[in-house]
Amino acid sequence: MKKETKNLCKYLLEDKRKLDKTAFFYCDQEYSYKELYTLSCLYGEYIRKRVYPGNKMIIHIVDQPKSIFLFLGAIKVGVHPIFLNRKQDIEKVMDIINEEDIQLIICDYDKINDQRFLHIDDISIEKEKIFHSFYTQENGIFSIFSSGSGGKPKLIAHSYNDVLACIESSGENVIHIEKEDIFYSQSSFAFAYGIVSGLFLPFAYGATTILNKDGNIFEIVKTVQARKPTLFFAVPVIYKNLIRMAKMNAIYFNTIRLFISAGELMPSHMIQEWENIFKKTILQGIGSTELLYLYISNTLADNKYGSLGKVLPGYFVEIRDENGRKIYEENTIGELYIHGNSLSSDVFLYDNVSNEAGTIWLKTGDLVSRDSEGFYWYKGRSLESFKINGMWVDSTKIVEIILAFDKVKEVIVTGKLSETDTTKIVAYLQIKEEMDDEDIKRIKGNISKFMGREFVPSKFYIIDEFPRNINGKIDRKKLLMKSDYKKVF
Repeated sequence: MKKETKNLCKYLLEDKRKLDKTAFFYCDQEYSYKELYTLSCLYGEYIRKRVYPGNKMIIHIVDQPKSIFLFLGAIKVGVHPIFLNRKQDIEKVMDIINEEDIQLIICDYDKINDQRFLHIDDISIEKEKIFHSFYTQENGIFSIFSSGSGGKPKLIAHSYNDVLACIESSGENVIHIEKEDIFYSQSSFAFAYGIVSGLFLPFAYGATTILNKDGNIFEIVKTVQARKPTLFFAVPVIYKNLIRMAKMNAIYFNTIRLFISAGELMPSHMIQEWENIFKKTILQGIGSTELLYLYISNTLADNKYGSLGKVLPGYFVEIRDENGRKIYEENTIGELYIHGNSLSSDVFLYDNVSNEAGTIWLKTGDLVSRDSEGFYWYKGRSLESFKINGMWVDSTKIVEIILAFDKVKEVIVTGKLSETDTTKIVAYLQIKEEMDDEDIKRIKGNISKFMGREFVPSKFYIIDEFPRNINGKIDRKKLLMKSDYKKVF
C-alpha cells in the first residue's frame, strides 16, 4: 500500500489545484485556487534552492498575497516557515534567530551586512518550474512566536496533526464551515488566531478568505460592504470600535452569519450591546499559541453571554488550586490546566508543563471557574490576580461596574503591593471626560453594593493612555511601574 504523503500544503491545496473558484481577496485583487496552487509551487521552488528541508526561514513582511505563497510554498518543499509580526523589532528576536539557525529572512526593509536577509522585491520566480511532488513532513512544520507577555517571546512549533485537530474541532463544532463561506479575519498571520482563521480553515474547506490589509476600522467596514463575508473573526477592541462607529453611522453586516471573538475577554455588556445594534451575537472562546486555536468556546447552540463557553471535542480541562489539586466544586476559581490534540510538543519541557501518567498538562496561567451547566468563566491571570483574606478577587466584575460609568473609556483592575507589603486592589482608568470626587464616590458605592466593601479599590489612578505590547494588549507590568498619573483618587 502506498504511504500517504503528510504535507500540509498538499492537504490544503492539491485537490483544488484546478479550481477557478476564488481562494482569497486582497484589496481589489482576487486569486483562484488554481493561481494559489501555482504560485505556492513556484515560490516553493525558489525557497528550495536556498534553504535545506527541515531548516527554518522567517517571513517578516506585512500580510499580503506573497505571504501566503511563501508560507505554503515553504511547507510544500519541507522548509519550516515562521511568520514574524511586522510590528516586532527584528533586533529583539535576533538571539532566537541565531539560536534557531534561521537560514533565510524574507523582509520588506533593507538589512545591511547580513546575507540571510532577502528583500521581498528581489524575489523573482519567472525561471521556476512547477513540480507536483510534496515533501513528507509531520512534526514541527511551522512555528509561531508567542506574545512574550511573560517575558521574551518563545518560538512554538506545530505539527501537521496539530493543524488537522484544530480544523476538525473548531471547523465542525463551532463554525460549521461550508464551501460557500467567505472568511474575514482581523488578526495577522503572525498570530495563531490569525493563521488558523484566515488561512488553514478556509483553505481546508475550499472556502474563500479575505486577506486583511491594515486593520483600519473604516477599511474593515468598506471591505465588508464590498466582499460580503459570511464569517468574521476579531479581537474585542475591533468589536468595540465597530460599536462606537455604528452609534454614529448605520453599518450593515447582513451577510455575516457568525462573529467570533478571542484573544482577550469581551465583557458581557459589550456582547449585548453588539446584539442590540446588529441583531446577531458574538461567540467568545479562548485558545493559545501553545494549542494553536480555540479549546473552549461558545457555539450558536450553546451560548452564554460573558462566558468562555464549553470545552471543545479533542481537549480536556481541569481547574486546580494553588497546590495543583483538582477543584470539583462549581463556581470556584482556580487555575486552568489543559491537554489536547493540538498541544505543541515544544512545550513538553516548559516549567508550566507536567507529565502525569503519560498525559501532558499545560498550566495556562488563566484563572477560571465552571458553572453548573459546564460553562467556563474567565477571572484573570494568575500572575496578575490576587487574593484578599484567602479569597480570589474577581477583577472582571469590578471592571464591568466601573465601565458602566459613561465617563470611563477603559479600565484595568489589579493587585498592587502597598508600602506595608499588603496587596491592595487598585484601578487604572482611561477616561473620556474629566472625573471628580463625586464620580469616584458613586463608583465605589456601586462596587460596595454589588460585591462588598472589601472589593472597592483603594486607589483610582487616572492615566492618559494604557501602555501596550506589540500585539495591542495592555502591558500590565509597565502599568504597575507607571508613576506619571493625571490624577489619583
